[in-house]
Amino acid sequence: MATSAQPGSLPTRQSWLLGRAADLFIGCGLAYLLSVPVLFLTSQMTGVTAFPRAFAALVALLINAPHYGATIVRVYDTGADRKKYAFFAVYVTIALAALFAASSWNVWIASVLITAYVVWSPWHFSGQNYGLMLMFLRRRGIDVDPTTKRLLYASFVLSAGLAIIAIQGGNEASVFAPETLPVANTPRVMHWNLPAMFTDTAGILAFAAYLGCLFAAAWRLRLRARFRDLVPATLLVLNQALWFTIPAILANGNEMSGTSLAFAAVWVNVAHSLQYLWVTSYYARSSGTDTSLRSFLLKSFVAGTAVVTLPGLILAPNLLGATPLDAGLAAALFSIVNIHHFILDGAIWKLRDGRVARVLLRAPTTGADVEPLFLPRRRPWLRQLVWAVAAASILIPILSIVELNAIQSSTQSDQVDRALRTLKWIGRETTEMQLQIAERYAAVGHHEKAIEHYRRSVELFPTGRAWAGLGVEYRWLGDWEAALNAFEAAVALNPEFFGAHFRRAEALLELESSASLADARNEAIAALKRALEIEPGYSEALAMLTRAYAEVGRNDLALIALERALEDVEPSEQPGIRAQIGRLRSQGVVSGAEARGSPCADCDAAEAR
Repeated sequence: MATSAQPGSLPTRQSWLLGRAADLFIGCGLAYLLSVPVLFLTSQMTGVTAFPRAFAALVALLINAPHYGATIVRVYDTGADRKKYAFFAVYVTIALAALFAASSWNVWIASVLITAYVVWSPWHFSGQNYGLMLMFLRRRGIDVDPTTKRLLYASFVLSAGLAIIAIQGGNEASVFAPETLPVANTPRVMHWNLPAMFTDTAGILAFAAYLGCLFAAAWRLRLRARFRDLVPATLLVLNQALWFTIPAILANGNEMSGTSLAFAAVWVNVAHSLQYLWVTSYYARSSGTDTSLRSFLLKSFVAGTAVVTLPGLILAPNLLGATPLDAGLAAALFSIVNIHHFILDGAIWKLRDGRVARVLLRAPTTGADVEPLFLPRRRPWLRQLVWAVAAASILIPILSIVELNAIQSSTQSDQVDRALRTLKWIGRETTEMQLQIAERYAAVGHHEKAIEHYRRSVELFPTGRAWAGLGVEYRWLGDWEAALNAFEAAVALNPEFFGAHFRRAEALLELESSASLADARNEAIAALKRALEIEPGYSEALAMLTRAYAEVGRNDLALIALERALEDVEPSEQPGIRAQIGRLRSQGVVSGAEARGSPCADCDAAEAR
């Protein structure tokens, strides 16, 4: 909806929301723009291309969560808004909660939720930039005619489209969601598997159309506004380009190396979240609620912390769920919270909404011009209970940090166990945590404690790494039967785990009996050859394979395997292999092809494989 005022007709004090500095640096993204060259140079000079996990966790708690909470407060904190947005606040929320509950039991549903968030997020971010750009133009009395508005809208749509194409093309740097374990049967982003020629062509056409729309819109605005009145809108267009358009083009050209720190999704998310908190803070102060900035931000922090922690507590494996945080629950929770935020945000921030337009497109008003927001509170105790539970949720991330630090720094098993019990009951116990503790115990020879934690890791979510670690501990204790079962479980979960193939072969050779000697040796040889196929330079597997061939009287195959290995092992290991080849040659061992007088060396190689 365009205003009829002329450029510059609004007083300066009405042109800004929280003041020139706050509006430019936070609302228009000038702070983000200034950070890009700094981060780029830092990345180039240090080689660092990703933010530390601790930093991502901190901004998620202090910035991202409050930005979700701001929407929760906006929709649920007043009776009028709860009534106005009842469909989204109640029915859509219940449907999404049911989906999230199902995702904790079903990998496919979790993957759908994660993919929906990943594809939707560029659109959501772009919509916010577009809406703020129109707001700044209209507050300055700049006439945005329908054609210009359509051109600007198209440029933001095309920018989001470029980002979606890049993400679906495999640009994981643009995906901000908690990582899941890199193993089978954990949720992940579903890709459309579009042909490269199609994505490249679509990207080029979209970029050309994007530039065309921007230039055409700028040309139409040049006579309707002074340059200084266009500065906020220009900054938002530049932010949009740096958030999505430029990273998408760089990703398409495989030139993201060294730039991913500046364009990292976590950093873009910080800029977006601060921008959202900025505009919602102004709205809360100016919409007749008598809400102070401090009160609104505190409520947003409490509400945001609740929505990102309590569902994970309820659906933790020891309560109603089946999947630990690091095996998909965290990624699904992050995605469903964002999807809920996207839906509510789309419902409440419409400039055609009378109250929203009055607050955002004009200077603050007082008195009868503002719609009343509050309905009589009939059950104040219920409201107090909800806020008390939400406030208590802040203890979850605090306890998580304290107990994780205790686990990392403690050498006492009783302290570690106590910290683990606390993490379990707040829904923060993970497969990886149990695995790391098991490896610590294994490193110092506490095999029984290591087995206990490896088993718990497998119980939470079975992985090849945990099963292999468990097998190694059984090996140390001489329980080769249990070790073999563990290594076979590791291979079944991760067929490309070359170490598990090697250890399985070792267990088979240790367990061979007169009744099954030939079968055990043949299985061991097959496992060793598979390990070498996956990791050709695996010297331990090569040495064991050579011995196994010798034990079955096939030194000719051992010779072939050694000769082939010379191409793959480290240079430092080559003299030892040449010595083994020399010993076999000195014993008169020749390959099968040489013995037959045949040049079919490839036949022998195939037999050795």
